[in-house]
Amino acid sequence: MLGLGGSGIVPLGEAALLGFALSFSSTVLVVKTLEERGETRSLYGRTAIGILVIQDIFAVIFMALTGEHLPSPWALLLVLLIPARWLLGKGLTRVGHSELLVLYGVVLAFVPGYWLFDLVGIKGDLGALIIGMLIATHPKSNELSRVLFSLKEFMLIGFFVSIGLSATPTLAQVGFAIVLLILLPINTVIYAGILRLTGLSPRTSTLASFALTNFSEFCIIICVIGASTGLVSETWVVPFSIAVSLSFVVSTVLNMRGSKLPRWFGSFIPQVPEDRMHPEERPIDLGTAQAVVLGMGRIGRRAYDQLAGDYQFNVIGVDNSEFRVENLQSRGYNVLESDASDAEFWKRLKDDQDVELLVLAMPSHGVNLEAYHYALEAKSECAFATVAQYVDEYRELKALGIEKVINVYDGAGETLAEHAYDAFIEMKRKDAAR
Repeated sequence: MLGLGGSGIVPLGEAALLGFALSFSSTVLVVKTLEERGETRSLYGRTAIGILVIQDIFAVIFMALTGEHLPSPWALLLVLLIPARWLLGKGLTRVGHSELLVLYGVVLAFVPGYWLFDLVGIKGDLGALIIGMLIATHPKSNELSRVLFSLKEFMLIGFFVSIGLSATPTLAQVGFAIVLLILLPINTVIYAGILRLTGLSPRTSTLASFALTNFSEFCIIICVIGASTGLVSETWVVPFSIAVSLSFVVSTVLNMRGSKLPRWFGSFIPQVPEDRMHPEERPIDLGTAQAVVLGMGRIGRRAYDQLAGDYQFNVIGVDNSEFRVENLQSRGYNVLESDASDAEFWKRLKDDQDVELLVLAMPSHGVNLEAYHYALEAKSECAFATVAQYVDEYRELKALGIEKVINVYDGAGETLAEHAYDAFIEMKRKDAAR
């Protein structure tokens, strides 16, 4: 099989390493998918990313343990990096927000990270991971992560090209790569089952497991390292590379917005008793709110301020970013953390709600569109106002019957609040005329 011998029998140790490689999901693909859907901070998104972080740690540990030499006694001095984190953080604060930030991140990864650890006989990959962990609590760590992510994508493309140049796949290797895809639904079921046992709802368990339904680029890296150290045969590198690429296509199809497959799959998972539900999945009570602002970014926050201040509405905001919600709550805003583009959000709303106005101020047109459809089913007598960035988006929203649609750059939140109030008044007039 694949040139490994007539019997096709794989040694137990080699099979275990190959299974270990296939157990990883792609951090790059999953994070990119979540960002495009605006669901990085959603519960299922954070769950998926948390699993990916643990996987990445194991991958780096594996790479560190496959070193050819024992660490030097000088490696003990690396503990001095813990007090040095203050100096690293000070530098991160002073480099600003432009090209120097990217350069500083690269220098941190390669100098005190890779080079310093490699100098004392420890795999540099582990050093880069530790440097990242040391500055993870810095206020600019998220910004640094975002700017370095594009660089990671670029280097990953180069890595895939180099793998592709190494050999021309045979028909047998392509066929075996397709066979490996059979493992993907098995991974999905296992992930969903484990997450459901933790108390997460069928929906959250399903979406997180679907997001993780792919093979990781680490799968190829582990095969390459294993081949270079004699742990696995070199013939595995090409079919595993093809399987990883094909899994990206499968994952993209599975996670297409609007797909009914996750909901169908979730219907087979038992529901969670209310007393065991995750706090973010329990029934939602909007209290006596008259207006709800969905999306508490810059525009949504300004719309909230004007509706509450100038028009004396009892307003509540909804946002799926835990950090933003905590920040706004500390400043006195009435805001809750949830994902309004999720059908479950509207199902979780208590029946006795007095909401009469919904302001769709989320950053993605597709997200606002989904929220509108779900809201229309749940609150048919509600007035709506929303934003659009492009002409085709504006026309689509108007064609759906949303009278108050403004350009995202036209007066920002104040204009949105004014249009929202006008929509509310028009709805009241129509009700009075009936």
